[in-house]
Amino acid sequence: MGSKSERTGSEASTPPPKYQLTPEAAYQQTQPPKSKFLTPKSFHSAIDRHLDNPAVSLFRLGSRILQFIFALAAGISYAVELSNRTVSGTSNSVFIYAQVLFGLTIITLVIDALTIRAYRFTWIVEWTLCILWFTLFAVFHVIYIPRSIDSKYARVNVSRMRSAVWLDLVSALLWFASAVFSTTMCCSGMKGGMRGKRERWHLRNNKNTKDEELGEMETGTI
Repeated sequence: MGSKSERTGSEASTPPPKYQLTPEAAYQQTQPPKSKFLTPKSFHSAIDRHLDNPAVSLFRLGSRILQFIFALAAGISYAVELSNRTVSGTSNSVFIYAQVLFGLTIITLVIDALTIRAYRFTWIVEWTLCILWFTLFAVFHVIYIPRSIDSKYARVNVSRMRSAVWLDLVSALLWFASAVFSTTMCCSGMKGGMRGKRERWHLRNNKNTKDEELGEMETGTI
């Protein structure tokens, strides 16, 4: 009787065997809990996160519309003088430069409208246009803003040209703001992409380490 009761008591005091997890379940327990506030981990996701902000989208749309309006106004001013043949010789070259820049601006705006979220190389184009518009402003400012105008440039409508000079300045400032914006977006996208690569690298290393530990546990090494 005594031995039987002792055996029954020892069996009752023995703890139940631990539940053996499968390798997949053990690996899932090692992963951090998912958060509903996800951090962008790719170039496009970081860009999309910023563009989903209404203020950012409004700034981008407004700047593009203003760039088109002021470029169109300046381009028409120079085109009128070229069509009237009031400029010739060396003075003709600066007006042709203005028309080429106007064409490049319109082409850039059309391409940007078709590739709305492409910021990997957009900032390069926009900084280039910014420099070209500032150059155009500087050239015509030197020619038409002083009271005494060189005779080879004086056969045009001077008041129209002086207005076009300030249109050039506004266009240059708009492209400067747009270039800063595109550079910021590109840096944000690159930061998100590097963050995603770093986290994937850490997860892959952690998974390999856990797989090795689970393999050693199954073989009895640990």
